[in-house]
Amino acid sequence: MNRIGAAIVIALCWAQSASADTGFSTENASALLRKLSVEIGPRPMGSPAEREALEFAAAKLREYGCDTSYVLPMTQTSAVNTSSGVAVGILRGKTGRMIVLGGHIDSAGPEIPGANDDGSGSAVVLEAARVLAGRELESTIVFALFGGEEQGLEGSEFFVKRFEPLDSVVMMLQVDMASGLGTLIMDPNSHGPSAPAWLVRATVEEFENLAYSGLVYPLHYFGWNYSLPSGSGSDHEPFLRAGIPAIDFTTDIDDPIHTQRDTYQNFDPAGLKRSGDLVIRLVERFDGGTPDRTTADYWLYLLPGYPLILPIPAIWAFIILSPLLGLFVLVRLRRSHLVLKATEGYVERKWTSVKFWLISVISVALGWMTPDLIGFLKALRFPWYAHLEYYYVPSILASVFGLLAGARLASALKISASPYVLFKRSFIILVLLTFLAAAVGVKIAVAPALCLVLLSVGMLLRWPVPATLAALLAPIWLFRLFFSEADSLLFRFTAPQLPATTGLILAINAGWIVVLSVLVVSWLPGAAAVIRRRENPWTFIGAVKARRFMVITAGLYGISILLLLVVPSYERPWYPRVQIEQIDLPGVADDTVSVRGSEYLTDAVIRHGSVDTLIGKRTLRYVGRIGFADDTRWLDVTREVTPRVADSSTAYDVLLGLRTPFRPYTVSVFYSSARGNPTQIATALRTRSSAGGTKISWYSFPDTLITLPARFLVAAGDTLREEITVTFDSLMAPVDFRYRESDVTRRTVVREMRFYPGPEAKAGGEGTR
Repeated sequence: MNRIGAAIVIALCWAQSASADTGFSTENASALLRKLSVEIGPRPMGSPAEREALEFAAAKLREYGCDTSYVLPMTQTSAVNTSSGVAVGILRGKTGRMIVLGGHIDSAGPEIPGANDDGSGSAVVLEAARVLAGRELESTIVFALFGGEEQGLEGSEFFVKRFEPLDSVVMMLQVDMASGLGTLIMDPNSHGPSAPAWLVRATVEEFENLAYSGLVYPLHYFGWNYSLPSGSGSDHEPFLRAGIPAIDFTTDIDDPIHTQRDTYQNFDPAGLKRSGDLVIRLVERFDGGTPDRTTADYWLYLLPGYPLILPIPAIWAFIILSPLLGLFVLVRLRRSHLVLKATEGYVERKWTSVKFWLISVISVALGWMTPDLIGFLKALRFPWYAHLEYYYVPSILASVFGLLAGARLASALKISASPYVLFKRSFIILVLLTFLAAAVGVKIAVAPALCLVLLSVGMLLRWPVPATLAALLAPIWLFRLFFSEADSLLFRFTAPQLPATTGLILAINAGWIVVLSVLVVSWLPGAAAVIRRRENPWTFIGAVKARRFMVITAGLYGISILLLLVVPSYERPWYPRVQIEQIDLPGVADDTVSVRGSEYLTDAVIRHGSVDTLIGKRTLRYVGRIGFADDTRWLDVTREVTPRVADSSTAYDVLLGLRTPFRPYTVSVFYSSARGNPTQIATALRTRSSAGGTKISWYSFPDTLITLPARFLVAAGDTLREEITVTFDSLMAPVDFRYRESDVTRRTVVREMRFYPGPEAKAGGEGTR
């Protein structure tokens, strides 16, 4: 009997395993990823490498069984001229109803292999094409690998505008990174509408059915990100804006994306099958049709295995009701406060708000400046770069110490003991924060509204323990707005952009301390009111004020600082960034070479010519002079200019030729009038106009010969100014740079300026520099 039961269990497990197997092969996907990120390598938009990757993808889609495959060319984007496109494969089903599977094939720069972002997503889409080509499907499946995602979703925007049967597309699934088996981020949002609720629920259900773990929805980060006019996103967004249900799947953003360490060697292939299985299951689920072809707007919170989806009117109701609940509590407190004021011996305490503000600033400043203290001790700018998560421990301990010190100072500062006076301070600030946040985006307004609700509930509860717990939990979501699920990504990518000037750094830190202090002071008086409201609060307050807690906190803080002094600040895969740039100005004998680091260039050595230069300590930039040989000039410019005078303007017919010995990384030509008057331009090329003039740009790696035909119109008596900037991804003059292990980019920038002569001078004359 036991054997029979065991056999049944084994059979059920085998059946479940068999049903979970979609046919997706990690080995095949890994081989595709190796081809894209190692053999082809970095693939910035418009580069020959991106073109090779697009053609490889189209060939693979044809090989795997797509009835049609091609590269849809994209020669212009919203900002630049390029040579990019979208690799498209169409697998015909029994109907014309279409489901799009997408990923982006470009990488973020010429030094960035883009293995995870998003060679992995492209590999998943290609392998999914192989799997689905062996099925009989009702729907037609469109596989799309977009160029130009890193430049602002350019490829997917172009596809949505140019793909003729777009009206037949009922759903779009995007895979943007598929590394490891850590978290898998579900993103149904855009800077506009979101995916319908049925697609979110289906995603969670199929993920659970596959028995994977790690599906997350970064509520706090997405709340900010999609409430602002622009922010991070992926290629599902243009589909959502076109009214097509779409969703994106992205793996752990703590991986070194957008850096030179986004390599095949640093990539964990375990996540390829998870993402592939999920999109294949969703295709199978909706192969027979989708519930509707609409988008939606809602508030989403992902519970374990269950998406809590609330309509936006319900969120507005919560936001409106939270001040009403707080007002109800305030009215009740005021009655008892008036009774208290009528008693003999009552003393009115003044400046209570200022005193709480002082305590808040002290607490926040101690926590916020702790990484700077460690950086000072280690002589580093960003000591937390490789291990950001460790630095939360001493920062939190420092802030708690500040609050404990504030509790001890409360008596000396003569802060009011009235719950009404205390709660009123928090009520006013939180109501203001709630409606200010709602003006930006209703979804982020939930955080201050929830803080007010929990403080109000704490005031209403009769039992000290749950009331105190509600008060302590109240600010968590409020702080998560600024310390969100993506803070490691945001901190690591914004920190190197910070200025080197001490005054500016102090000003930035002071600004953040003020912002975070506002959050603390919005909560702290209310929490104090909850504690003082209880029948016997003094035991708790006395414990908090006890000196031993301060000593323990200070001791733990010191230990954590000592431990972090021996933790490496930079190690695989997180290293400092260094840019070496040479500036060539034709006609100048000695040009400029500069070295800029995100971290201090302490003990770095640069050699140009026969001279070794040791860069000083705590220095972020070195600038020197370097001579270029005449035969190393990398830009040859030819011009044909014909000026013509009209009644109130001068027209310039320009034929500009730019020739380089090899492909430049970027090219831009800026035209403006010499006197700052508006100019008009007529050309078939993509242009960007501003009040200062018109820019014509190429990205990336255009041909070695560029021809720019255009007609310009300026005011009579004015002349036309031309500024050419050509950037190469290598150095014109040899430079040897020795430093700690770091991510180094090398650029040579050639600049040339001319003023076109007016009709009274010889057409095509030299002009001046």
